[in-house]
Amino acid sequence: MRLHTLNRPPTKREVCQIAGLPVTQPERTIVDSLATGTQPEQIQMAIRQALDRGITTPRRLRAAASRSSVRVAKFIERSLEEAK
Repeated sequence: MRLHTLNRPPTKREVCQIAGLPVTQPERTIVDSLATGTQPEQIQMAIRQALDRGITTPRRLRAAASRSSVRVAKFIERSLEEAK
């Protein structure tokens, strides 16, 4: 398990329960992982898998990215274009 500290704590809407544990929604997890230095290839794979599995949408990813840095938002947008 890896814990991260954040400048912006998750809102109630960004958290769900899995097996009784609070976790962030997929789009928040992807954006936070990118912002904290996860390898770009891993982020691109996570985006494709989340979209393919129907656990997020391009709109929700863009919304989560819009609350982050410009770098993160641009990366998410490029990845969504490539995932088409």
